[in-house]
Amino acid sequence: NYKGSQWIIKNLIDAVAKGGSFMVGIGPDGDGRFHPAAIAQLEETGRWLSVNGEGIYNTRPRRVWQEDDIRFTQSKDGRTVYAFTNDLSGMEIRLKSVPVQAGTKVSLLGYNKPLKWEFSNNELVISVPKDLLSKMPPVAQEYWTFKIEE
Repeated sequence: NYKGSQWIIKNLIDAVAKGGSFMVGIGPDGDGRFHPAAIAQLEETGRWLSVNGEGIYNTRPRRVWQEDDIRFTQSKDGRTVYAFTNDLSGMEIRLKSVPVQAGTKVSLLGYNKPLKWEFSNNELVISVPKDLLSKMPPVAQEYWTFKIEE
C-alpha cells in the first residue's frame, strides 16, 4: 500500500514549515527492486518539486508557520515568504500573518505573471486569476506555492 505523491508532498511541506526534514520510507523488495508504484510516486513528487522546490529548498521556518491549512516557509534573509495551500476553490487566498507594503510582489510558482493583491481587514488577499487552473501543469496543482517578496 502506497500513500501517493499528494501525501508525500503534504508531509514534506509540513515538516519543512516546522523546520524539519522529511524522509520517505521506501525500500526495495527481496530482489533489490523498487515497486513501480513507489517509483511513480517519487517521480511525481520530483516533478512537483521542479516547479515548487524554491519554497522548500534553502528555506527556513517562520515564527508563524501555519494558518489553518496553509503552511509557510521563508527565505534565509526573511524577505520572501512562501505560502503553500491545496485549496483554491474560492479563487483567492487570505493570509493574516504575512506583512506587506507598497511594492510587495506576489506570484505563484510555475505561473509567470504577477498576481493582484490587496491588504484588507488586516489580511493579505491574493486574487487567483480564473484562467490559472487551465495553465498550470496537473502536478503543480497538488499544492500551490505563493511567493510574497518585499
